[in-house]
Amino acid sequence: MIPAETEQLWTDYLSSENRCTRLESLDVLNRFIGSILVLSPEIWQMWARDLCKKIVDDGSAIPLRMPLFQRVVFPALLADLHNLYSRSALYLASFAQQLYKSQSCMEQLPIEMRSELGLLLEAMRLAPNDKSVIERLLNVMRRRFDYTLHELPIGVLYGIDFATIEECDLMLTELDKYQGLVKQLGEGEEHYEGQKIIQELRFHIPAYKQYLSELAVHQNYETFLVSQVLTDHNREDRDR
Repeated sequence: MIPAETEQLWTDYLSSENRCTRLESLDVLNRFIGSILVLSPEIWQMWARDLCKKIVDDGSAIPLRMPLFQRVVFPALLADLHNLYSRSALYLASFAQQLYKSQSCMEQLPIEMRSELGLLLEAMRLAPNDKSVIERLLNVMRRRFDYTLHELPIGVLYGIDFATIEECDLMLTELDKYQGLVKQLGEGEEHYEGQKIIQELRFHIPAYKQYLSELAVHQNYETFLVSQVLTDHNREDRDR
């Protein structure tokens, strides 16, 4: 428990979000931060962890301004991450937008955890059967795959560029992980939607990889797809 005067500053800050200017609200927030950080790390880190639970697990609409994230929440979650507390990775992933805006915080994380996906993979490693982690990880991977295919029939994307042959192999490895998670989560709408995109990816990633290996033969990926359909059709005619 934090002292009553510190708790009152927090209450004053939350109230100021609705009735004060941004500068006035930040002034109250900074006074709260100064007040809580003079307490022992055990106390203020416990408070920060409880705040994360309210925002992420309980869905409370509590604003997480950058000063609070950088000075209180992130240091608490980083300490928990070092102690292998799985929720800390999930919480940091949930605050990915704040993290991306803070280079100083980002640099304190291992390179493989400097993204929402990387943090969720760490949360999954620490808590492989946590349904909330699996669902969030699937959502992030699904968004990545949707983006991967959204330029079709022009081509398959990897990041902001079209994929290379090597990147197609990386995506197939990620797809194997995604498919395993869909099965682990079980039946239901997400399972059904996941299976649909898996089928598209299982077709287009290898097809695009083949197209890249035959660039001199095809005008573009769209014409490659047409030629594949014709080839398959002719093969079926011969087999009859």
